[in-house]
Amino acid sequence: MIGLRDGGWAVHRPDGTSTVVGSVAGEFWWSMGLCRFGPGELDAYLPAAQSAR
Repeated sequence: MIGLRDGGWAVHRPDGTSTVVGSVAGEFWWSMGLCRFGPGELDAYLPAAQSAR
């Protein structure tokens, strides 16, 4: 679990799902090589990385 500045949080689970509550504002992301991806950007390409809501 990652605490965010606005009081929200983000969690990434071992099964590949994640949940974000509040505004991420660049505080939580994934990277592949030198490319950075925010929550939800990879959902269409990596179904296992989708948010658990």
